[in-house]
Amino acid sequence: MNRYLALLAAVFVTTVAAAADSSTTAYSRQIAIGATDRVNITNVAGSLSITAWDRKEVDIQGELASGIDRVDVKQADGSVEIRVVVKEGLWDDNSWRNDSWKKGEANLRIRVPAGVRLEANTVSASLTASGLRGKTRLKSVSGDVRSDVIAQDLEAKSVSGDVELTGSGAASRLRANSVSGDVTLNKVAGDVEAKSVSGDVEIQLQAAEDVEVASVSGDVAVQGGLANQGELEAASVSGRVRITAQAPGGYHYELKSFSGRIKSCLAGGQVADSKNGRGGSVTGTLGQGSATLRVKSHSGNVELCDR
Repeated sequence: MNRYLALLAAVFVTTVAAAADSSTTAYSRQIAIGATDRVNITNVAGSLSITAWDRKEVDIQGELASGIDRVDVKQADGSVEIRVVVKEGLWDDNSWRNDSWKKGEANLRIRVPAGVRLEANTVSASLTASGLRGKTRLKSVSGDVRSDVIAQDLEAKSVSGDVELTGSGAASRLRANSVSGDVTLNKVAGDVEAKSVSGDVEIQLQAAEDVEVASVSGDVAVQGGLANQGELEAASVSGRVRITAQAPGGYHYELKSFSGRIKSCLAGGQVADSKNGRGGSVTGTLGQGSATLRVKSHSGNVELCDR
């Protein structure tokens, strides 16, 4: 009986200790920023959500795991810097094996003035942003990055996470990149660049002016409209490239593949299909040819349609 009670006591102590380790502490802080026009935010693990509001104030709300030492907030030279600091020695060589990295999670929800220039960085934390009008830079190592497109200058990057941007058709300067994740852009216009190394790239355009799309081993799919004299370049090394595009004055197109099939299905334009052979190039003009399309893949298929 004594051994049984001792076993129960050991289980109880272990459970309590585990619960204590997984506990979180609420965090809240507000910073009046006056004429400050730059905000930099860094979080390591957990999540980071940034939204815009009309106050000249930064509002930070969140939950900090037991391994968080502090949240540094510094204000100087017209900028606010917010940085999550984990306790020293928290992440040793076995941290990913024994889940101790979870103790370093911070889930933050931050509101910033809509017009500030923002830079946000995370390591393994997801990153979302909405309503930002100023120059915006969003970067993550292994987390997903998602944002609406309000800012006229927006860059979003992830190494192993997905990147997803959703616009309203208003012109912006967009840069979206991922190494091993997918890149998805919805209802975007203006100057657009989207690239991935091993992920797929998918874009919906609305009167875009200058578009550059590329993937090394993933597929590329672009659909939507170009401006009257817009330009689009799309390329993949080993993936399929499919373009479904329209332009008010039509477009001139160049399709190339080293070893894949080339196909175009354009109303009133040249129709080609290299099904009897692989590789080569196809050029042609749809309508007045005001816009320009250049599409290529080394070993994948290339397809161009207007519907």
